[in-house]
Amino acid sequence: MKFNEPSSSKLDAEGELQSVEEALKLLNGALKALKTEGLDKTEILRLRTIIQGARIYMHLLADYVDYKGIGEKLVDLKAEYVRWLKEKKAEGNAARQDSSFVV
Repeated sequence: MKFNEPSSSKLDAEGELQSVEEALKLLNGALKALKTEGLDKTEILRLRTIIQGARIYMHLLADYVDYKGIGEKLVDLKAEYVRWLKEKKAEGNAARQDSSFVV
């Protein structure tokens, strides 16, 4: 029986998020590699793990993009609301000034 020596990997949590296209390419590569005849159980498990990870990543990325879009929309709506309040305040001040000239 052959045992692989355990390896240690470092997670890279810095930088830009991987795009959906990059995740799909990784997924596609792993799916193609699974078609290879004679893969040992360790390699099959590794490829299946990559496939599961890519699928989860794409799902979470879609959620993140939705949340990010909602946040941006909220900032836009707040700016619109502030503009609207300023307009209403200006209209109120103009109406008070007009009524002060009535005799």
